[in-house]
Amino acid sequence: MDLLLKICGITSEEQAMEVDRLVSPEFIGLIFYPLSKRFVGKTPFNLPLKAKKTGVFVNEKIENVLQIAKEWNLNAIQLHGEESVPMASELRSNGYTVIKAISMGNDFLSHAEKFDGKVDYLLFDTSTAAYGGSGKKFNWELLNDLSLQTPWFLSGGLQIEDIPAIGRIKLTGFCGVDFNSGLEISPGQKDVMKIIELKKQLGR
Repeated sequence: MDLLLKICGITSEEQAMEVDRLVSPEFIGLIFYPLSKRFVGKTPFNLPLKAKKTGVFVNEKIENVLQIAKEWNLNAIQLHGEESVPMASELRSNGYTVIKAISMGNDFLSHAEKFDGKVDYLLFDTSTAAYGGSGKKFNWELLNDLSLQTPWFLSGGLQIEDIPAIGRIKLTGFCGVDFNSGLEISPGQKDVMKIIELKKQLGR
């Protein structure tokens, strides 16, 4: 299955290296939102060189994002709150790949259109009060009428058993999948056996 893979919610150097060794995702996500169960903490650790090291932020000031990105040597920034288009543009101008998460609420389409062409990727996630990490899916049929130029990731409670259905998605712009809670033993602790099975199912 020729899709980009993002594995999010990595919380330690050991976990990052293991994920990289087992499945070689294109993106490894580190959550810098203190209220998240998967908050990575404040002490930088080494990360694999192959994957894009992606910091996930929620309504953070841009100066803090840039400082953390420098400290952690990040390659990509995922904006997961109500951030502005100018903020996304400024991050891109600083050399970062920018992913904008779109919460699948009633106004998701207008939000997606606002960022279309202004970021490197969009990421469609289940609408929750906690800004993701719910383990819940949204109705994928909501994406059927998309008409966007920006490539996008599918997210929101994805499980390994969803891969056959994911493989049947033939929508324009669909480029990748974002796994988090579906690969866990507990929040922030990835399951090696699930990662091995993910690799097998994706044919990587």
